[in-house]
Amino acid sequence: LIAGVNSSESIEQCKGAKPIMSDDERLAVVRACKWVDEVIPSTPYVMTPEYLDWVIETYKIDFVVHGDDACIGPDGKDVYAHVKERGMYRSIPRTEGVSTTEIVGRMLLMDTRHHLPTPDGEGERLLSHSLSSEKLGSLQSQGSLGPYGPYRESRFLTSSRMLRLFSHPPPKPITKETKVVYINGGFDMFHAGHAAILEKARSLGDYLLVGVFNDGVCNHYRGGSHPVLNLNERVLSVLACKYVDDVIIDPPYCITQEMIAALNISAVVTGEITESRADLVEEERNIYRVAEERGILHVIESGSNMSMGSVLSRIRENTERLEAKVSKKMKAEAEHYMTKHGLEMYNTEPKKKR
Repeated sequence: LIAGVNSSESIEQCKGAKPIMSDDERLAVVRACKWVDEVIPSTPYVMTPEYLDWVIETYKIDFVVHGDDACIGPDGKDVYAHVKERGMYRSIPRTEGVSTTEIVGRMLLMDTRHHLPTPDGEGERLLSHSLSSEKLGSLQSQGSLGPYGPYRESRFLTSSRMLRLFSHPPPKPITKETKVVYINGGFDMFHAGHAAILEKARSLGDYLLVGVFNDGVCNHYRGGSHPVLNLNERVLSVLACKYVDDVIIDPPYCITQEMIAALNISAVVTGEITESRADLVEEERNIYRVAEERGILHVIESGSNMSMGSVLSRIRENTERLEAKVSKKMKAEAEHYMTKHGLEMYNTEPKKKR
């Protein structure tokens, strides 16, 4: 599989603005994808017949693939028309419920309705499992909670089959001889910084095990409306990384002696920089106390200045432009799915702030 990554300049020419992430940042994530064998940088957004002919000849391509939504160039013509004429075109269905448009829309409209406020109105806390059903029902009726808890609603549907597909090939069993490296985190909006630290962590052993925290833990330590992606979405993002052997979904927050022994962990990795709230940094350090005492903790610099905070800053700097773009794209996506499913209405608009 050869993946072409559009250049920022080409995207700007066709869409009127550059993407949120740079060419290098987007290339790093695509290169880290376990299904990608090779990456072609700086491909044009609209590929001319001449360019496609060059790609096909240079890389010995058998099929050219695109999503099942139409790809129309500025001239109003099908970009892949001549490839279809040659019988080389293949179409794959778009993944419903998650897209660039959907994710940017979430970040533009980030609010705190899906988290439970503290009694004094300051900050936020996790939903307590000790809440009575009457209290929980009251909060839900007031709009303070989603139908199942303080988490963002999502139209992205994760099945066990999808988890199996993302886990393929199945990880090798852990034995006493396996040198297991463990790293945990939220891994919200999988980006170049994540890819870099996971690659470095994998080099410390022969099996990389990644713990992905649940939505409540992420929100507790990051605050606000974090995470942007829900647990299932974040797990699939990590499973797609070629450096990762397996994922623990919703792991114990603190790494214990028992956990180290049960999983045969020989190295625990954490990054130099944390994105947790300042008042919780000391609490966060307790996660690694046992690993540090055992001398197996490795603090790694990813080598990338990419972070979830930097992504959100870029979104805020371009709010006006992005709001107009997202609104237009959401309408186009709705029309695509309405036609595909034979529906009279398909609402992609995120819920407004109250």
